[in-house]
Amino acid sequence: MAAAGPGTPVHVPDHKWLGITTAACWAYVNDMEVDAANTNGYDFLTNVIRPSSGNESVCEIMKAKGCTDVGRAQIFFSHAQVEKVSMTMSGMESYAARSHFDTVTLIFWCDYFTLKQNVKGEFKTGHVEEIIRVIDHTVMLTSPWNQPTTLSRAWCIFEVMCTDKTGAKFETQLAPQDNDGFIAAVEENFKNLMTSFAKLDINNCTATYPGDKEEVLQQVSQLAGGVRGANARTIEALTKSFLPTLLHATEGQPSNHALQNQVAEIFQENADYDKAGELFHKALSLAEVSNGPSSVEVAMYTCNMAQVLHKRADFNNAEMMLRKALTMAEDALGSENVKVATVCFHLGDLLNETADLVGAETMYNRALRIREATLGPEHYEVANSYNNLGNMLKELKHDYANAEMQYRKALEIWEKVHGPEHPQVATGCFNVAQVLQHKGDFSNAAVLLQRCIKIVEKVHGPEHPKVATRYRFLGSLLRAKGDFTNAELQFRKALDIWEKVYGHDHPRVADGYSFLGKVLRDKGDLSEAEVMFRRCLAIYEKLFGPDHALVR
Repeated sequence: MAAAGPGTPVHVPDHKWLGITTAACWAYVNDMEVDAANTNGYDFLTNVIRPSSGNESVCEIMKAKGCTDVGRAQIFFSHAQVEKVSMTMSGMESYAARSHFDTVTLIFWCDYFTLKQNVKGEFKTGHVEEIIRVIDHTVMLTSPWNQPTTLSRAWCIFEVMCTDKTGAKFETQLAPQDNDGFIAAVEENFKNLMTSFAKLDINNCTATYPGDKEEVLQQVSQLAGGVRGANARTIEALTKSFLPTLLHATEGQPSNHALQNQVAEIFQENADYDKAGELFHKALSLAEVSNGPSSVEVAMYTCNMAQVLHKRADFNNAEMMLRKALTMAEDALGSENVKVATVCFHLGDLLNETADLVGAETMYNRALRIREATLGPEHYEVANSYNNLGNMLKELKHDYANAEMQYRKALEIWEKVHGPEHPQVATGCFNVAQVLQHKGDFSNAAVLLQRCIKIVEKVHGPEHPKVATRYRFLGSLLRAKGDFTNAELQFRKALDIWEKVYGHDHPRVADGYSFLGKVLRDKGDLSEAEVMFRRCLAIYEKLFGPDHALVR
């Protein structure tokens, strides 16, 4: 996770650094005759630990008895006490099994066993942050996979926030009973899980005691970007943290080419092209053996592999693979199948980037024609074809009139399919605004950009980096129009968000100072412009060194 700056170190009592192995956890549960499968954390504490531990922690008691399975914690394990005890411990076991640690000796910090459960104030926020900072590795149990309980609990959210603030490593772990459902969902549509993450709002978290929620929100409000910034960073961290879980799923089903391909697509979406390429290659090899070298699956996996090569700027090999995939798809499905359109669409993207105007336009138009015929004229994939055709007309042919026409067709379909406040509609508004700016229609471009900003604010919150990016574009449009005063206002809004979300020493913040400096220079405020440019330069020098191109 991206660090927002380490907190001031505080003294933490020695017992709060202790952790326990999973074997010792189970031994304790069995010795106390706990029905772990039917006992939640609250009952475990109330009926078992508190009556038997006095003013000591379970770890202290076991250590005093000479137990060697208690020691300095290596993993901070975040879980919800509403969960069954067996789920918590099986989650710890599952993580130990897939980690690089010795599964026998791996020691977990777990509140049940580490804290003195009969002593008030044990879970002090300052202590928790310092423990997480020093352990430097947080693992959160996310069960059930499609609506993790931990994401609704105030203290669990606080632990994620401490992980973010201190820059500690963050991972998620499924309970064993979630594995089959999770893998099935990945094969069907992994975006279902991403949707559950996107709904996260720390303001809606719950706690057993109302005062706990107030304390957590007060702590979170002091982080960069406040609650909004924390929401955005938590969603991003949760999304990325599931990547190792996905990889582990593919290792558990090494012959499942569909799963390998689906997980590869997710790694590609997260810009890990090395791992995506590795998994696409594996899926392709498996499908060639199981389905035959001329199968539809091989054709589409070849297309996917080519997209990775495209992202790596290996344009020649990417084009060769896309043309091979196109031939295979045509042979297997006929020339008018929607999967053929998909390959044409991606080949058009590649030819667009390599400035092959005729080839790109031919592929985009063919994809569009097939999609309209097979999916209907108002399908979202038809809109995607209109959109990319607009990109080509704008970027390569500078045909802004026809680009606008394609963008408006895409926008109209997205509005019908998704509704007026969907992120895709925001993209459509942004694209039309860009061509209007090129045509000199600044007023209507500004209206569309403002609509875009309102949608993005509603989807991501008013202090999300995507909102800042739209403010920056609106500022650039107003600057081109000569409205320097309002342009300055938009640039300052963007800079304010970037500083709250990223802190003061980040490339985005440096860019914000640069944009602000330029418009101040346009206004004739040269002294203030110089201040902004110097701030920009200082960040670049700090981040990249004095000899970097951005500094020179």
